[in-house]
Amino acid sequence: MKVDCKELVKSLEKVYPAVGINILVPEFKCFQFQGNVVTATDGMVRMSGPLLNTFEIPMLIPATPFLQFLRGLEVSEIDVALSKPNTFTVKAGRIKGDFTILTKYTSTEIPLEGDLLEIENIPEFVNALSYCKQSVSKDETLGALCGVHTRENRMYGCDRFNILRVVGKFGGSKVTLPEKLVEILAKNTEDIQDIIYLTNTHFTVALKNDIFISSPVLQGPYPEDPHNPGEELDIEGYFPTEKATQEIFFTEAILDILDRHIIFLKEVDVVNRLTKVFIKENKCYFTSKNVNLGNLEEEVEYKVSTEGVPITFLCDPVSLKKILENSSTFGFEVHGEKGIVYFNTNNYSYIMNISSEEE
Repeated sequence: MKVDCKELVKSLEKVYPAVGINILVPEFKCFQFQGNVVTATDGMVRMSGPLLNTFEIPMLIPATPFLQFLRGLEVSEIDVALSKPNTFTVKAGRIKGDFTILTKYTSTEIPLEGDLLEIENIPEFVNALSYCKQSVSKDETLGALCGVHTRENRMYGCDRFNILRVVGKFGGSKVTLPEKLVEILAKNTEDIQDIIYLTNTHFTVALKNDIFISSPVLQGPYPEDPHNPGEELDIEGYFPTEKATQEIFFTEAILDILDRHIIFLKEVDVVNRLTKVFIKENKCYFTSKNVNLGNLEEEVEYKVSTEGVPITFLCDPVSLKKILENSSTFGFEVHGEKGIVYFNTNNYSYIMNISSEEE
């Protein structure tokens, strides 16, 4: 069968972000061909899209080597065929590639039934998801905390130690979305056409050109009460309503400092991509660690409403900059009785636990 090589590459690239990396489950590292549809999944997030040609026999082909091979061909048309029962062959003139077909095959159907969510501003919705994603837990044993949670006019990211919150018009559904789904949506924001939610089961997004993204939603209370398994804590209860014990105000120079720390931590694994902030005697010290580069340490003066005890907290500099760059005061609150620092600007909030560690 003759196939347009460039069009095939375009179709595969559309769904490639959902390809998995788990070497213990080979089918999650494959493109799944069935009829005129190609699908990729990592076992959680699934993406599907149309093909110009129809593949009569369902098959799984290793995604990365297959796509890399096709990208390297400088031809417009290729010949494809089943040369052996478990071998898919691609020919382009004198160039030939043989790819093993995995015998195990899983269903490629994406659920399209459910409630169509009426979200007023999809780019704003996805931007809020991306912001809260920065604080989701990397501990896969924590269930729903590994995703971004949205309910009514609130969205949250929480890793048990820090909370990010965005206030906006996000629809009325109470749902927790996996981190990878949020990443893919962020890269395809302009192409999103419809969002479908099958209550407590799946979250499906329709993109332009008949591309679909789907994922099971994360189950369980958000967040779960550690003392009463299965029960949900009131996450809004963590956000202070009482008067702060101390208010601290930076100058605009804080944005340049955070920029440098973001760049310094760029190659650090996401779990350790944190900056320590230590405040004492009108000086604020920022320290970031990179095993390959050493330490980046800076200090800046600040203004304070009332004197307080020295405090230390760990922050994600990207999240902190997002809030402060929209602030007119570059300030935050210290709530000693709650043991937190609280940044809040233009519907974006960031809570961090005060650490007992000092400089």
